[in-house]
Amino acid sequence: MFLIIMSLTGCASHEVRHAVRNDAFSAAVDGAFAELDAGSRRPASDVKTMLGLDFKKLRGRLGVIVFPKISNKAEKSSRHPLRAFASPREFELVAQRLLNCQQLLKEKTKKWSHQEYFPGTIDERLECGIFRVTQSRPKLTAVDLRRDDIAEMRIYLDSDYRAYGVDIDIIVDRNNSAITNIKWDEREHLSSGLALFPIDLPNLSRLDAMTKKTTDQAQITLPDDVYVKNKLLKAGVKLCQLGHVFEYRDFYGSKQRIQWCVGNPWPATVENDRYFAVLKNQ
Repeated sequence: MFLIIMSLTGCASHEVRHAVRNDAFSAAVDGAFAELDAGSRRPASDVKTMLGLDFKKLRGRLGVIVFPKISNKAEKSSRHPLRAFASPREFELVAQRLLNCQQLLKEKTKKWSHQEYFPGTIDERLECGIFRVTQSRPKLTAVDLRRDDIAEMRIYLDSDYRAYGVDIDIIVDRNNSAITNIKWDEREHLSSGLALFPIDLPNLSRLDAMTKKTTDQAQITLPDDVYVKNKLLKAGVKLCQLGHVFEYRDFYGSKQRIQWCVGNPWPATVENDRYFAVLKNQ
């Protein structure tokens, strides 16, 4: 019926549609400014300063310990869901390229997808990085990997910590794999989807601070789980006492809780429904 009415009204409806679009646009703009006034949207540079971030510190290797979560939540019973942590895995994040964005865009190589992901109009003052993420412990071999398992990921970030793309290396068989290229909307928070790869990273300009003021710091905490605490103690991980804490929902609707120590180039901890991750190189 809606389509029939619109076709009958013809040109007379143009002004109506134009007014509706203007009203919707005005509402969206008003909403964005209201969100900005509420403090939930901030320039990435402000958050970078608050966190003392130096993108160049991501050169080299970062280690992340991931504790997968296990639960009997799927069981049809009235019992309280059992939540625990499985044996930890360690991942490495290695910078394969990290330089000025415009210089990187000039590099003509098929090794990376940088020219497909980073826009040519990207701010020439920004640095851009290509980071390879792999599981380092336990070390995976061809025997361990099955069809559709993820062998590794590559993420493409700028120095405002915006994500532009993800390459996912997926196992086809014992001797072959295929790369899936995902161009990421840089306005969205980076997410690993359903994988355990610790690439979940917030868009700094969209962080919603749990603290009342952006300058406030909160106590950095670990899960109330003896197993996790003992494993981290044996690994020699020492968290900062105070940091900034953020919560948000990613593109898939998964709730993320980020704890970030001032001066660290990567979140100190990341927690969601699938895992709890801790930066090893605190």
